[in-house]
Formats: sequence, structure tokens, C-alpha cells
Amino acid sequence: MHSTYAGLRLDSPAVLAPMSGVSTLPFRLLCKELGAGLTFTEFASAIAIARNLEGRASNAKVLDRVTTVKEEHPVGVQLFAPEEKDLITAIEFVEKDFDLVDINFGCPSPKITGGGCGAFLLQSPEKLISLLKAAVSVSSKPVTCKLRMGWKEPVLHSFVSKIEDAGVKGITLHARTALQAYTGTADWEYIKKIKQLISIPLIGNGDIHSASEVHQRIDQGYCDLVMIGRAAWNHPGIFSEVAGKQTLPLEELLEKYFALCKKYPITDLSDVKAQVSGMFSGM
Repeated sequence: MHSTYAGLRLDSPAVLAPMSGVSTLPFRLLCKELGAGLTFTEFASAIAIARNLEGRASNAKVLDRVTTVKEEHPVGVQLFAPEEKDLITAIEFVEKDFDLVDINFGCPSPKITGGGCGAFLLQSPEKLISLLKAAVSVSSKPVTCKLRMGWKEPVLHSFVSKIEDAGVKGITLHARTALQAYTGTADWEYIKKIKQLISIPLIGNGDIHSASEVHQRIDQGYCDLVMIGRAAWNHPGIFSEVAGKQTLPLEELLEKYFALCKKYPITDLSDVKAQVSGMFSGM
């Protein structure tokens, strides 16, 4: 079941979400091998990348977040930033290795929003759009973005056409507000509403638990592709199910994951422990 997004041809409409501490290179490669059509890096701070390049950073772990290998393509890098200058610096440094550049306006974490990044910018559409225009102006790769419906209440519909006009080639929408975080229920009717307002591809995100739901959301016109987050963390084999491939037992999945961690030793033990705990969830 082929799909397209931001000009990329994908082998599956199922997309791995950029999850901090989870979407590390070894886990992304595992999901890609299992059938994920597109993967995104963990979100990375453009400020931290810029400071590393200036030699003023205390650690370089952020650079591990924006590392990929040829086996992963197609793959997108996800960045967040409150200012155009740092975003431009980060894009110029990382874009060569990736197929698209995604800007995060969806993270509800107080650590991120407190710095004026992520979902905080949904309160300032003009600044959000200016950041996107800056990204589009400097990037040689397609620019996309990940959003929520709004900060306190759904407002994205009032300016989503301006996001498209800024030159963005695709949108991912997690159908919750920032203040909802991960509580309540994702509003898929709002995703369908946004799809009707834009002509660029839309990835729907939120409360996807099965392969049948992925196909259902696409077939019923809610979105063009579906992003899977927590369900993929717990059960990466969901990508095989979407692609109609045989699923592997957990023991084999763990062996593959550990082999990838050994081959690409950029994931620290706390990330490995978090990933494995997710895969054991519910057992």
C-alpha cells in the first residue's frame, strides 16, 4: 500500500512518531525493518545544535538525536526552536542527511513550552508561521510541521491555510490541545476538518491502537497517512500488521533491537531500558 508525503514515495501509510527517549536510531531502524513507511528522529533543540556548532555546549548528545544511516531512508529530522536564527543554523547543519525537515509545534511538555517552543507557539500563529517561512527559505529539503489543535481550545483551523501558504509540504496533526497533553480522547473529526481546509498531505495522530484503525482512518477520508506513537512503543510489530507482513514474536523483536543498539552505540542505557519497558507493557 504505497503512499506519498511531502513528495516522498512511501511503502506504507504508517509513520513512526518522533518520541523523546523512544525514537532513537536503533528503534527507528527496527520499525523501518518491520514496515514503517516513514520515521522521524526524536525532536532536537535547534538552540542546542547551534551552541554545539559554536563550541559553547556542555554536551553533544543532541547530535546523536540527529544521526541517521542510509538504511533508514526515507526519514525526517524534527527540530524545535523559539527563534529563526537558531532554527536556520540547525537546518543548514542537519538537512543534508535527511529527506525532510519537520518543525515541532506540538510538544506539550512544560520543559519545552516554558522555553517558548513546541505547542506554546500555537498561541502565537504569526510567530509560528514566520518560523516556518524561515525554514522553507533556507532548506533544500521539504519542510513539514507537527501541530496540535491549539493551546487551550481548537484554533488551528483559523490559520492552517497560512501554514500551507508558507510553503510547508505536509502537516501532522495530533488531535488534542496542548493542555490536554495525553489525556482525554483524540478528536479525529477535527483532523478531518483540517484535511478539508488544505491541499497538502495530512498525517493524523492520536489514539491509534491497531492496523485496522490505520486503514479505516485513511479509507474514511480523515487523513492521508497515520502516525503511530505509544502503540508502536509498546508493539512495534504494528507496522508489520499495517504492511500485511508476518509479525515476529517479542523475543525476536528484542534480539533485533539489541543487535541494532550494539551496531549503532549512540543510545544510552536509560533509553534502552525505557524502550524495553514499553515493549513489555501489558505482559
